[in-house]
Amino acid sequence: MIDTDGRPTPTIPLTDRQGDLDLKQTRRQRAEQIVRATATQSPEAIAALSPEDIQQTIHELQLHWIERELENEDLHRAQAKLNALNALIMSIPGVVYQFLLLPDGTWRFLYLSPGIETLYGIPAEAAYANPDALTLCILPEDRPAHRAAVEQASKTLTPWSHEHRIRPGGQSDTIKWVRGQATPFPQPDGSLLWNGILTDITEEKRTEAALRASKQQLDMALHAAAMGIWEWEITTGRIAWAGEHAALFGIPLSDFGGTIADALAYVHHDDREQTMAVFHRTLEDRGAFDNSYRVIWPDGSIHWMHSLGKLICDEDGAPPRILGTTQDITERCAAERALRESEQRFRAMFMNAPLCILIHDADTGEMLDANPTACTLYGFDSVEALKAASPQLWLEPPYSVDDAVRWAAKTLHEGPQQFEWRYRCADGKIIWEWVHLSRIEMQGKTRILAMTVDITQEKQIAADLQASEERYRTLFDHISSGVAIYEARDHGEDFVFRDVNEATERLSGLTREALIGQSLTKVFPGVDAFGLLEVLRRVWSTGTAEHFPVRYYQDERLSRWYDNYVYRLPTGEVVAAFDDVTALKNHEQQLEHLAYSDALTGLPNRALLLDRLQHAMAQTQRREQHLAVVYLDLDGFKAINDSHGHAAGDQLLMTLARRMKQTLREGDTLARLGGDEFVAVLVDLNDRAASVPLLNRLLAAACAPVLLGEVVVQVSASLGVTYSPQPVPDDREGTHAPDADQLLRQADQAMYQAKRSGKNRYHVFNVEKDLRQRVQQESLERLRHALAAREFVLYYQPKVNLRTGAVIGVEALIRWQHPERGFLIPEEFLPTIEDDPLAVELGEWVIETALTQMDDWRANGLDLPVSVNIGARQLQQADFVARLQALLAAHPDVKPSSLALEVLETSAMQDLAQVAQVVADCRELGVGCALDDFGVGYSSLTYLKHLAVNTLKIDRSFVGEMLDNPDDLAIVEGILGLATAFRRQAIAEGVETLEQGEKLLQLGCELAQGYRIAHPMPAHALPGWLADWQPPLPWTDRHLGSGRPLSSDRGQ
Repeated sequence: MIDTDGRPTPTIPLTDRQGDLDLKQTRRQRAEQIVRATATQSPEAIAALSPEDIQQTIHELQLHWIERELENEDLHRAQAKLNALNALIMSIPGVVYQFLLLPDGTWRFLYLSPGIETLYGIPAEAAYANPDALTLCILPEDRPAHRAAVEQASKTLTPWSHEHRIRPGGQSDTIKWVRGQATPFPQPDGSLLWNGILTDITEEKRTEAALRASKQQLDMALHAAAMGIWEWEITTGRIAWAGEHAALFGIPLSDFGGTIADALAYVHHDDREQTMAVFHRTLEDRGAFDNSYRVIWPDGSIHWMHSLGKLICDEDGAPPRILGTTQDITERCAAERALRESEQRFRAMFMNAPLCILIHDADTGEMLDANPTACTLYGFDSVEALKAASPQLWLEPPYSVDDAVRWAAKTLHEGPQQFEWRYRCADGKIIWEWVHLSRIEMQGKTRILAMTVDITQEKQIAADLQASEERYRTLFDHISSGVAIYEARDHGEDFVFRDVNEATERLSGLTREALIGQSLTKVFPGVDAFGLLEVLRRVWSTGTAEHFPVRYYQDERLSRWYDNYVYRLPTGEVVAAFDDVTALKNHEQQLEHLAYSDALTGLPNRALLLDRLQHAMAQTQRREQHLAVVYLDLDGFKAINDSHGHAAGDQLLMTLARRMKQTLREGDTLARLGGDEFVAVLVDLNDRAASVPLLNRLLAAACAPVLLGEVVVQVSASLGVTYSPQPVPDDREGTHAPDADQLLRQADQAMYQAKRSGKNRYHVFNVEKDLRQRVQQESLERLRHALAAREFVLYYQPKVNLRTGAVIGVEALIRWQHPERGFLIPEEFLPTIEDDPLAVELGEWVIETALTQMDDWRANGLDLPVSVNIGARQLQQADFVARLQALLAAHPDVKPSSLALEVLETSAMQDLAQVAQVVADCRELGVGCALDDFGVGYSSLTYLKHLAVNTLKIDRSFVGEMLDNPDDLAIVEGILGLATAFRRQAIAEGVETLEQGEKLLQLGCELAQGYRIAHPMPAHALPGWLADWQPPLPWTDRHLGSGRPLSSDRGQ
């Protein structure tokens, strides 16, 4: 429907309007039929009308009239309601609208309230004509959300609501917030009718934004102030926290339980009772809540809180809750505590300070307070007594109270002041004081703080120092040595003159004014090469004084020698004291030339030779080259010197020295050691062969004829040569460099070998042979030390009768208890001393030790023969028998027959006659002898014929192999045969197995020793072994072969 103004009328949803329309249409048709029949007066028409129809029609018309009357009344009432509805719609602050969404997706507004133009700035006619005009006013960024809300409500047929922003009428400078709300009503034709309202919520949004900003500002303020808000509902016991309250307690808000008990759980247990007491007092007195307490955070840290609260009462006066704030006052408490502690410290410092502290009134100058130090210094017992004393009596002229007033005024107007004056104390003593005045505020009033120090002693020291400075200056300027004081610049890179004495002016040729403040390197350009600058830097950095030896300084002005002593002052300045020693140095150089040169030939002497040799060795090592040391001795010089006189000899030496020097190269050295001995050092040799031409040239120069007046003489030379570096023995690639003295000794030894070889030749030193000799000598020295240190011991190996088991004696065997190498057997050290007198000394020690042990055994009831080994050198001593007799005499309890000497067969071979005589002489003493290791040398019947030995000892090498080697078995049988033939005992060495013992018994040899019987043992172990010794059963079986019995006692 269309209103008279052309706009669509709003549509109200109806339930069954079509049925009413059909009834009215039937009634109208029937009424029109009656009217036509009556109007025409046609009998047929009237006849066609039945009375019932007429009556029914009249009845229906009456009803229709009544309905029309009723409808008119309803219409009037509806119109009144419509008018009221329109007035209501007009009063709504916004836009009431109705639009229809058709099934094809198109839509149109059915109604828009007049507020549309006010809110959207668009006339209603424009919106009816173009429904999208309102949508286009929505901000583009809000349109997707708006469309999604409408589509979602259309799908679900549920009311929708959406807030979005619009630009009314498309104005770019105005934005409004609109809340759209609508309810859908589905229509029978599938369309969807929406009734809704658009409300301007711009002010609401502004209010919300203002509220949010206000809340943010409040939260920021609470956060900045570390403050929280709390509310306690007294009736329920619930407590609510807001703001920073949870953070103040060190927990997230979600962890708070919300009761007063939960809150008290975080309060320090010592403060909980007080906190609750404040709560109760607040309720009882209806006053304000004010409490400071401690909170313990979950991490254990303690924080101070201050809570303020106000009681909120109902209309009837009942207090339902307390609203309050909490603030963290930890820092304030710490500051207050620090302030108290600071005040305490100040008071403690004030009372205990070692300097005087006085406080005066700034206006009157009255003394208000003083510390004990001030009372003591000025001679008063108390502060009161000090206050009572008149300042007039204190200050000593020329100082007075006027000076005190003047200094106080300057302090008040200009700031702190410092000065010195003199005071007279209570006891009359006059002191000097250093005074410091400053302005302070105390309890809102201005005071003057005076701090004074007794500087009487410092004043006296200053006076003494000034006098000392004057004395020092006098001494400084009048000493003969130059003294310069330097200040370091650029971290010690350069030094500047701070002061110099008069001697420095004289020695340098420059005035004091020209030196002070000048750079050392600028005034003396050659100082760096001179080395002084380096010493100054070192002394300045370390503080260690140094004597700077004599150095030669030279630049464009000076060419002198100086001796320097450099040290650092406590002030950091460096002092150099120096003397000009040029004249002394020149004299020393003359003496040095005489000290390092041969007076006759002008060649270097031994001292200079050693110096050059050491430098040459270092150079050779750096360059990986060789050098040769040549020791030269003239052959036949003594005869010429004796026959022609010393003058002729000197002339010959000078001539040969000149010739030999000319044969050498630059860099080589020729020196004279004295007499006719010279040494040449040949350097820069690629190998040893490179020295041969030089050696031949030296030989040629030495043997060339020399004219002495009218006489021609001729000598030759013997040269000993050694080289460096030298090979390491037993190492094909290793080398080492001997020291200079060792090289000279080697060349000297080689020179004597050249003389022994025929003279007029050179001989090269044999390094390996020398090393062997040195090793031999070192070993001998070590053995001598071992003998002196009692490192040798004797072990004893039993000798037994295999058949009877009887122990017939022991052999003494030497052992070395080496402190580093351990237990050593004779084979490891005796060969070293075979040809040395130490062999005799050690042999006598063995005999003496064995005799001493025999004495000990006899004292303990053990009488056991002992045999000892005698070396060839000891045996060949002319006094051997006499020495043996003396040793036996020193042990009278030992029978000579209990001692036997074992002589090696090889020793007897060296001088059979002498050995035979010694054996015979020993036999006369009662001492028996045995021929040891028989069969290993050139055994001969001659030995057995001439040597009166009692026993032949079969060497272990034959015994050990006789079971497997027929030749060794034959040798054993042969020795046993010789023993039988010459009526000697035979004893086998080295019996190590049961089978060897059985075989010896089969062969007729009953005496033996070896590991199968017993190992060598220390003396203290022998008695125990004797007690336990049992021979093997197979050896004692009497039914073994009939062999020859060789165990009789004959021959001794």
